[in-house]
Amino acid sequence: MKKALTILAPFLLASCAFGPQAVYTDSAHPLSDTAVFSARANEAIAQIVSVDGKRPECWQQGCPAIVRVLPGEHTFIIRFQYWHWMEAMGGVTIHIADMKPRHVYAVEYDPNREAKTLRARAVDLGENSGYSVCRAKLDHGGKCSPITF
Repeated sequence: MKKALTILAPFLLASCAFGPQAVYTDSAHPLSDTAVFSARANEAIAQIVSVDGKRPECWQQGCPAIVRVLPGEHTFIIRFQYWHWMEAMGGVTIHIADMKPRHVYAVEYDPNREAKTLRARAVDLGENSGYSVCRAKLDHGGKCSPITF
């Protein structure tokens, strides 16, 4: 039993973490020199499937909706569930030329179901914006955690 708990502990702890996934390799890099990109959507499940041509870690809980990146130029590909007409299109690409440290960038969506189109753009919410990540009430009681740098 003790061995089973030792093996399961990292997976159980990881499933509780719901902040932005870091998509850079230097784990010692200071958070104060990072930016956050959020692809969350109200009516669909948005997943970031590519950051600068590389796939984030998606094996534990699916691809993330929020990632932490180093400042600079980045391109994100977002795919959706529940907007079935969008799934066939393969998602949407967002390019940000100059992401600044300590800034949060959120995607605004404008879906048109009749025309089967989706306009999306990233909005810089600014430095230390107070943006929070919230879990669903059914899963985790609606807990929210602010993004910190």
